[in-house]
Amino acid sequence: MKIPFLTLRRHIELNVYTFHAGLDFRFLDRCERSSYMKNPDNSAKSKKIFNRKDISISTCYGLIELQKRSLALKAWQDFEFTMKDGIMHSECMDPDLLWWTDGHTPQTNGFSERHGITVVKLDSPYHVECTEDIDFVMTPSPFGHQCVSFVGGITNYKYQHATSMFAYFKRSENGRWLFNAGDDMVNITPMSDRPLKVNHHLDKDYHAILGQKHAPLSVTSSFLKRRKADQEKNK
Repeated sequence: MKIPFLTLRRHIELNVYTFHAGLDFRFLDRCERSSYMKNPDNSAKSKKIFNRKDISISTCYGLIELQKRSLALKAWQDFEFTMKDGIMHSECMDPDLLWWTDGHTPQTNGFSERHGITVVKLDSPYHVECTEDIDFVMTPSPFGHQCVSFVGGITNYKYQHATSMFAYFKRSENGRWLFNAGDDMVNITPMSDRPLKVNHHLDKDYHAILGQKHAPLSVTSSFLKRRKADQEKNK
């Protein structure tokens, strides 16, 4: 016999900080059920005969579990990127809330040059803190409709707190990518099956402190150095 309170999974607690009172915390929070993932019809559940028409993204295990377990980082204001003649430009509602650079393009050891790609790093105005050593996977949202190639990766909010994203843009393709506030961009998913609990804070000073914490410890491997030092301390 299982005792209920002993079998409950403890939440992974995340604290999300921002510095600007005008920012909506819903733009970095647990995923909401998408309007495109409708609840299955009860009559369809009771059918014993397989019907291909009943299949949709609403019944896709991979999408259901991803949305159930993840944070969603959404566009926090209206902004757009344009590529014209190989040069990236941006426009937005509030320039103080849109920080980006293409300075990482030459750091790809020839990858971007070979494939004609501009690498854009986009910083969000949210910092995340977690007291536990848990890795999170950042992946493109399945509901991002701008056809931007966001780059997946692993992060850990005990040792670094930024919610930066990287994206690839083809230099040979002139185009315009418009994001409206609330548009899905990336999912952030813990490498754990424990549920998430998210606390939101408006704290300009602590937001700045977290920003200083993830300043590089060295030219290379600052994240790994932090983790190793913490592990050695706790032996």
